[in-house]
Amino acid sequence: MKKVLAAIDGSQHSAKTLQLAAEIAASCKGSLEVAYVAVPLAYSSELSSEIVAKAHQQERRWVERIFQEALTRARRAGVNAETVLLSGGPAAETIAEYADRKQFDLVVIGRHGREAVSSFLPGHVADRLVRLCRKPILVTR
Repeated sequence: MKKVLAAIDGSQHSAKTLQLAAEIAASCKGSLEVAYVAVPLAYSSELSSEIVAKAHQQERRWVERIFQEALTRARRAGVNAETVLLSGGPAAETIAEYADRKQFDLVVIGRHGREAVSSFLPGHVADRLVRLCRKPILVTR
């Protein structure tokens, strides 16, 4: 496992996912990349552009914070990591395409994300990723 991709969303579960991915990458003397998928924000056309810009700015700051936490955890596990902010569509499809294009050996993702309820709904990110991705997937609990 020379190239490991950890897909995180900032949830408590993604912290466990990142820890395991970092340990795997470190034990194999491989590399770790930490990905977050920015899902386009839905907003009313009645909202001002300033409000929309502020929402985007808040998300960027939040993502920067979780990336810093991820890099710290990775260093503690003994692996240098890089981060990537992905966008373009639904999370599972975006992660699967990126993992394939960048030739990762393993993709690690948490079973539950920020909204635990979503894990019971059809199309949950981890479930969809398992069906879509051509790379090996490790789903953490």
